[in-house]
Amino acid sequence: MNLRVQPGLAHSRLTLDAFSISIRPSSAQSGQPYSVYDFSGSVASQYYGSSDYITNPIVPMVPGVSAKQAELQGTTGVNAGQPVLNAADFGPQFLAPGQGGVPPCDASGCDNYESLYGTTGRNLFRAPFQFRIDTTLAKEFQVGERFRLRFNFDAFNLFNHPNFDAPNNDVDFFPYYEGPPSIPPTGSLGMIQHTIGSPRFLQMDLHLSF
Repeated sequence: MNLRVQPGLAHSRLTLDAFSISIRPSSAQSGQPYSVYDFSGSVASQYYGSSDYITNPIVPMVPGVSAKQAELQGTTGVNAGQPVLNAADFGPQFLAPGQGGVPPCDASGCDNYESLYGTTGRNLFRAPFQFRIDTTLAKEFQVGERFRLRFNFDAFNLFNHPNFDAPNNDVDFFPYYEGPPSIPPTGSLGMIQHTIGSPRFLQMDLHLSF
């Protein structure tokens, strides 16, 4: 019996009485970066109306809140039943009437819900860490002088480890495409709704060579 690591390959192979076990980490990486967006018109309404699909308007964090403070969970050991981000830490920053090109109040009323772009940076958050191990148990049989038969038993995501996608980051502060804003926004901000990849998957196959 021996254990060896082949140079240049990120997996180990264990051989025992003509059986071989190949263990390879097929996924061990940080999650994708993401931002929080709102296409309902609550961000940069001075430049664009609703459905702004050109600039990907990032929802600002409220003044005094950092990206770290807005996170309710880290990227490992995530509880998918609980929010990852605090929805109360995000919100469009509206201009006062008479400022930034917004008309001042008059007899017809005030325009209180015009906004510019915020100063929140892009891709400040990371989706959950991803990790998965695949393994193969194999054995070869000699069949006569000309034929060899190889049996493989593959296990993908051997430990059935769930990998979560980024939480929902597309929200609507203007669900009816005009003010006043919905606080908190519609869209389940910060909730994880999807997984990445499959659960544990097993397969068997035979290869005949001659």
